[in-house]
Amino acid sequence: MHSMAIPVLSIFGNTILFALFFIFTGYAIFRKTFPNASGYPLSFRLGLGYFFGMYLFIACYRVIAYITGTAIVSLWISVAIQIFFFAYELRKSRKTLAKAFSLSTVWVLIVLGVFFSVSTITWWLFPVSQQVPDLGAHVGSVHTGRYANIATYIMEHNWIPRFNQNYLQSLLASIHLLMGPVSQ
Repeated sequence: MHSMAIPVLSIFGNTILFALFFIFTGYAIFRKTFPNASGYPLSFRLGLGYFFGMYLFIACYRVIAYITGTAIVSLWISVAIQIFFFAYELRKSRKTLAKAFSLSTVWVLIVLGVFFSVSTITWWLFPVSQQVPDLGAHVGSVHTGRYANIATYIMEHNWIPRFNQNYLQSLLASIHLLMGPVSQ
């Protein structure tokens, strides 16, 4: 149990950390781009911040990988850029942070985290009679296997290939593979 708990906590911690990086990086961009947007609800501003930040990160990750020719260097340079924006925005908006993470918000996040974790675990449970998972089975999307294979390819070859398709999920999954317990 111990050997499995550390990688799961590591991946969960990476996910939370990157989500915070995305929120505050994107929120800095959102605040600069739309200075009169303070009238929007906080949830809307933080949600937009998450997507702005995620897209900035993915754009940096992809462009820097193209320039350097290596995924791991690109990942760490992109993380450094995120940390810079994160620190800048954290310094600027302490009131927003305090408002965003009130006690009720923390409880909602804990309840949602438990709910999503339990529901995700149930997707991975197999019937007792089925010892080996069906290779044709997938969860959520028809393209799940393709996204996982692209992420594995990025980790194994330390290179981000170019495709004529959307593979944002593969790029996000490759972050965990490159930084997580599986990486070399």
